[in-house]
Amino acid sequence: MSLTRSACRLALTFKLLGRTSLLCERDRAIPVLCLSSAMSSESTRLLDTKHVGFLGSGQMAQALAKGFLSAGILKGEQVIMADVFSTSSADAHLFEPIKRLQDVYGIEYVQMNDVMAKKSDIIFICVKPHIVRPTLKEISHVFDGKLVISVAAGVTLEQLSQVVLQSTRLIRIMPNTPCLVGAGTAFFACGPSASAEDVLLTKVLCSSIFNVFEEIPETMFDAATGISGCGPAYVISINCALENTAKFRTGGF
Repeated sequence: MSLTRSACRLALTFKLLGRTSLLCERDRAIPVLCLSSAMSSESTRLLDTKHVGFLGSGQMAQALAKGFLSAGILKGEQVIMADVFSTSSADAHLFEPIKRLQDVYGIEYVQMNDVMAKKSDIIFICVKPHIVRPTLKEISHVFDGKLVISVAAGVTLEQLSQVVLQSTRLIRIMPNTPCLVGAGTAFFACGPSASAEDVLLTKVLCSSIFNVFEEIPETMFDAATGISGCGPAYVISINCALENTAKFRTGGF
């Protein structure tokens, strides 16, 4: 398939993804939005009393936390991360970016997952997909009645529901790599226990760092992951081709 044809298909698919009425599983009182321009002060105030925890402190967790903090959606004292790293561990270099978040924003960092979970109202699951199940099993009782947002690729809402209590409200999101530099897009799907307020809280948080944040049926996650994950590579390829053409034409004249 030629690059031009691939780009056209990609553009058409993104256009379809933008048609919310085609994709959403259910109508909500709160519309699906690109919320960067639609967040009200009333909506953001919902987060004033919330504590947001991160299970895992890798690149995605750091990007999300830094994005929320730099956007002013959260304050440092509202954020707590949990992981195994420390200044004295063999992976001390991995702790350095976390230490910077502590120094700049004043976030809390702990090495006990259950401590983080107990202190948090909203918990982001940011560990590697293959350790989601064993990690959640250890602390699933602490998730009782909390909003849990999973960023783990390939782990479905059904799989998550099998290792947490029924009262746990689940939302699954899938960001793409450009979110690491504040230029990403993401989509999400909700578990049956997620309320309209849970959806609003998730939108207020995530739309502060994603250019587009849309709800889609979970059955489309694999296809959408391929599009949003590979889409930036297509755009980069097109830009490189245009740049090389410009250099060639400039050199030719």
